[in-house]
Amino acid sequence: MLIRVKKVEYLREYKLKIFFNDGKTKIVDFENWISEGKGYLRLLKDVEFFKKVHLDDCKYSICWPNGADFCPDVLYEVGQDVPKNRVIKRPKKTQKRLTKESSSRRKRKINPSTK
Repeated sequence: MLIRVKKVEYLREYKLKIFFNDGKTKIVDFENWISEGKGYLRLLKDVEFFKKVHLDDCKYSICWPNGADFCPDVLYEVGQDVPKNRVIKRPKKTQKRLTKESSSRRKRKINPSTK
């Protein structure tokens, strides 16, 4: 299968959340690449510029306005898997049945005019 990026989201610092066409989502930290980077990667050190990440025109991978891009296979390989959200079934809350005594106590607390 040819790996492609479907969506990208900025998280914080130099981390991106990347959604791939096989349904997996991964977190990629670019800090090491950027700190060692030369040329077009140097501009990515500016976090505000880094945030301008977007999908390329072919919807194949990610890129920045200065032409910096990364191979989707490399992103897929180095990214940390994000587990899919699991739906947790919670038991239904049981309603307490009020006894006559407890309901009359509540009425007294609610209605301050009764002394």
